[in-house]
Order: sequence, then C-alpha cells, then structure tokens
Amino acid sequence: MLKQSGYNTAAVQTHPMLTINSGFGKGFQFYDDSNGFQRRANEAASSVSKLIEELKGPWFIWVHIFDPHFGYAPPAEYRTRFGQDLRVPELYNQLQSGQVKIGSVIFQNHMPLDEVQSFINLYDAELYFTDHGLGVMIDALQKADLMEKTVIAVTADHGESLGEHNYFFEHGDFGSQPEIHVPLVLYAQDLIPAGKRIHSTISSIDVAPTLLELLQISYKNHLSGKSLIPLIKGSENQDRICMGETDESFHQENTRREVRGLGGRWRWLVLGQYKLTDIPRANGTSDRHLYDLKTDPQEANDCSNTHSEIVRKMSPMLDVFVKESLKPGEHYELTDEDREKLRSLGYTN
Repeated sequence: MLKQSGYNTAAVQTHPMLTINSGFGKGFQFYDDSNGFQRRANEAASSVSKLIEELKGPWFIWVHIFDPHFGYAPPAEYRTRFGQDLRVPELYNQLQSGQVKIGSVIFQNHMPLDEVQSFINLYDAELYFTDHGLGVMIDALQKADLMEKTVIAVTADHGESLGEHNYFFEHGDFGSQPEIHVPLVLYAQDLIPAGKRIHSTISSIDVAPTLLELLQISYKNHLSGKSLIPLIKGSENQDRICMGETDESFHQENTRREVRGLGGRWRWLVLGQYKLTDIPRANGTSDRHLYDLKTDPQEANDCSNTHSEIVRKMSPMLDVFVKESLKPGEHYELTDEDREKLRSLGYTN
C-alpha cells in the first residue's frame, strides 16, 4: 500500500526463514536478506543507517532484528553485564552435540534457580544490545535531520517465557502473558499528547492502520485492524477485543498439548482485564479458563466459577474465533533444508 502511494520501500531482516521467497518480500523494492545464517542487531542497524543516507523521497523501511532469542548469545562485551553465565556454555555444547534435546530444556527443565537466572541475564543482555542497535538507527535519522519527518514504531511479534508456568526460554506454545504481552512504542512529531501510555487492550494488527492514518493514506476495507489514533487522542476509551492462538507444537516433550495439529492450538480472547482461554482436549472437548489480569497478572487462578457472567459474555466471541481458526488452510510440506533451519533455531529437536 505504501509503494502504491509513492513511497520507496525497503526491508532489512535477520531471520533465516524470512528470505525474499518466503512471501515477506511483497511490495519491497529493496529487500536485504543477505543474513548468511543470522546477522546481529548492530549489523542490521548499519544497513539501515546506510539506507537512511541513500533513499530519496518519501520512504518506508521495515527492520526485523532477531537477537533476543534462545540460545541467548550477546556479544562478549555484553555477556556479564547483568550477571554470570553459570553452566550456559556447557548446556549449549550439549544441545549442539545432541546430548540434550531442546524440548527437554523448554518443557522439562530441572535447572537450579541460579542457572535459570544466568539465562535470564543473557536474555536481558541481548535486549540491551538490541536497544543499542535501535539507538544507532535513531542517530542516523538525527544526523540526516529527518526526525521531525519520520514516524517510528517499535514492536515485537512475541514475548518470552523465562520459567513462568514451568515453560522456559520459549514462546508460542501456551499463549501465556509473558509470551503475548509485547511492547509498542510509537513516535511521531506533534503526536499529542507526548509520553502518553495507553492502558486499553490492543492488537498487533492495529499497528498498520495507525501508521497509514498518520501518513494520511486511506486503508478502509483493506485491513482488519483499527487505528490507535482515537485512543491516543482520547476520543475512544473502550477496550478492544484481542484474540490469538498458539503455534503448532513440534516438541513431543510438550505433554500439556493433548491434541496435535491445527485443532490442538490453544486460543484466547482478551477483553479489558479479562482473558478467556480455550484448551482442546483429547476426548474432543475443550476447557475454558478465565483470568483476571488486573488482580492475577501471573494467571495463577482460574476465576471462571466466580465470574460466570464474564464467561457468558466472552464465550460467544471466542467461539467465533475458534470456528474461523479451524478452517482448513493450504497444505504444504517442509523441505529438508527448512527442517534443518527450524532445528538450528530451536523450533524442533
């Protein structure tokens, strides 16, 4: 849509699976996926800084940075910023050699708390390193005197569970808050009021229409999301419905997943402070659990029995989403190369 509106479009990405042939290259005049295996945040930032210098006219750059993922491996000078890395190199060697399976680490973790903390320290160090990469790009905008003309959105496609719910160093399997509660930082000149924090529930699909509205490009009837500008300006104050579902489950160690394939995905609906989850069971039924994220942010207590009226209100909305999600999709087969990439990234054993 931006290309059709006269923007020069470029992408810099660092994920081995998001090559130009993955489908993500659509609409980009320049797509930099020369990652070898995986480039670091500073390398991506360098490429983006060069683009900022070279691109003419109105432009759009999509940047994907992959660093904060297991196995957490920040550059040497960042490794011990938040603490020591007890047993971390040893475990990585065992994973590489096949002595230990990644599924066992994720779902059957028996590490002492200090070892778990070592991995958390490395994760924090990767975030810190990535933040420096963002700083390099912002410096490039300031150097080019483009800050006042540029809209910046920083977000993530998922969070990371670091032991919450007995789920370690991974995301995508259960839909817990550490996995799905992601940051969204939006900067635009004269976006009033500056420094405002929105507490309403919103979804990642709201980002694109927000950017298009800021750029005064019509998007009606083309996107599922809804612009955040009314929330930012205070002309809208009601909670939005936010739905999601887990990935496929590739790990046999994930014994909490009773049903394999598309029908076994866990799904949820968040409305305001409440989250309703749907968990398929092997007998063909599904369990529904309700959590009050305001009073129980750790999702430790199912309150569906004491808040039955909330369950009755939210269940029909979740029913529609579950039904839509279960529609058969296109069939595809993974190549041996794809499987090896997934294994090297920790998605499979």
